Amino acid sequence: MASVRSRSILRVGAVTAILFLVSPTATFAEDPPTTEVPFELERDVTECVSANPPPNCGRKPTSSGDRGGAMQFATLGAIVAGLGVISTVVVRNTVRKDKEKSAALSDDKPGYF
Repeated sequence: MASVRSRSILRVGAVTAILFLVSPTATFAEDPPTTEVPFELERDVTECVSANPPPNCGRKPTSSGDRGGAMQFATLGAIVAGLGVISTVVVRNTVRKDKEKSAALSDDKPGYF
């Protein structure tokens, strides 16, 4: 019974190794890079390609999901509101715990020090 299991495990391992090690190769002709963009820009594209592009290199948002669109501002507002709620809860709970500790360590009860 053990030899049957080991043979089946070896077969599965061999098939898996063959599938992962032998990968199909395909050759694709590379298209030459183009500087054409499907929308109008205020500047030439070659001026805008850098790590820190100058102003007016983008395009105005046309839908709410584009950069600078309404959805991005709504997401920012939701993140700021969420962080505000979390901060408020943390501060409120910290103040409450400090009051409980100070009440528990009154003069007639022995403390830690």
